[in-house]
Amino acid sequence: MRTAFLSLSLLLLGTLQAPLSNGSLSGRVRDVGSSATPAGSTPLFRVVLGSITYREGRRTFTQNFFAPVDSAGNYQIQNVKPGEYYLRAEVPLSSVATYYPGTRDVDTATVITVGAGQEIVGIDFDLNGGPTFRISGRVLNLPPATGTGVIPSIMGFTFTTTDRRSVDPSAGPLVQSAGLAANGEFAINLPAGEWDIFPVIPRRTGSTPAVTAGDPSYVTGRARVLLTDQNVENVVITVGSADIKGRIVVSGNLASDIGGSPVRAILVPKDNYPSPLVQHLRPAQASAGSSGEFSFTSVPPGRYAFQILPVLWDHHVADIRVGMKSIYEDNILNVGTEPIDPVEVVLSRGGGTVRATTTGPVAASMANSFVKRIVLIPADRRENGLLYKNAVIEDGPTSINSIAPGRYKVFAFQELPPGGAEQDSEFMKPYESFGVTVTVVAGETIDVQVPWIPIGK
Repeated sequence: MRTAFLSLSLLLLGTLQAPLSNGSLSGRVRDVGSSATPAGSTPLFRVVLGSITYREGRRTFTQNFFAPVDSAGNYQIQNVKPGEYYLRAEVPLSSVATYYPGTRDVDTATVITVGAGQEIVGIDFDLNGGPTFRISGRVLNLPPATGTGVIPSIMGFTFTTTDRRSVDPSAGPLVQSAGLAANGEFAINLPAGEWDIFPVIPRRTGSTPAVTAGDPSYVTGRARVLLTDQNVENVVITVGSADIKGRIVVSGNLASDIGGSPVRAILVPKDNYPSPLVQHLRPAQASAGSSGEFSFTSVPPGRYAFQILPVLWDHHVADIRVGMKSIYEDNILNVGTEPIDPVEVVLSRGGGTVRATTTGPVAASMANSFVKRIVLIPADRRENGLLYKNAVIEDGPTSINSIAPGRYKVFAFQELPPGGAEQDSEFMKPYESFGVTVTVVAGETIDVQVPWIPIGK
């Protein structure tokens, strides 16, 4: 079962023959201690060269190259494609990464530029583990394994930083409890920081049936702990989840199809959440049934957002209601262990149209493969990812249709990273002055001239 947990989080990379123009990077990680890889053993401690990308509007560290660290702390990464990278040292799934030149914060790390055929040596840095502190408490409401009355043992604990700017939002190191008792008492050690901690409890034992598709492999709970300079005791984690049921309403009628295309509701964590604990929410994607109904089972506690796919050109999401309450402003569903009122997602026709014409100079040549885009960002409801829209810029004015009524800012990017970078507030800060504010009215078209955002701005 531990193997299954790890396999959901590790990314296996193949080794390809690299062109001769590629470079290399070498150095030493100091004070690796027991984390180092003894000669002849399976590599555990490693260094990773990676870059910052975006996925679903959030920054993510994407590894590009990696290499093991030997018992003396030495490493060498070969066949590195030219580019700019962050370098970090880590023990996958059991430690907090340290970025060169010795920080746990990627925003204070040093970017390393590797040129064609360049051999970079002497990139040495210290691990920044810092002191660790003890978190102790008790896990309540441990459930029996599926199909039995047997209470399964806690496999261990996983944790994530509460920082929404983290570039590892779904990474979940697995740590063992010191002195885990049958009554759920636990103790773990973590470095200073604010953490969400989760017990990892298998839903089945070796003698029970396999978990069916769409059901979670693990059950969990969550507690938030702030570690500064001392141990924290009496932490209580209550295991539980909630089922979410709802329906998609299309232009006032229940339906599962718009123009023959199936409509799906997808639930995405808004907080940092270890991927294996919410993996079961992804494959199902809650396809709407014949009456527009969808459901998610055993959703662990946290904040979630809905994605609705596809929303065709002549529809927009007009409202999301949980019982009698609308969550349309921020599209955030708070899940605990109590039952949740039925969800209703309202799709509607009759949105507005923005027709944008770009102004100003255009770069003579593109420095990368990014596609020029018009981006529409809600001016007042930026947490609601359903309201963001963009379109590829071609010759002539660029139109974006079926926009929910409201205020928006329109931007013209000559280069825009894929993955929803425009939904990241820090990414957008340098560009705010280039945006043009418009008010979209249902059934009307508004023409707007938008200045190009210079490349490299």
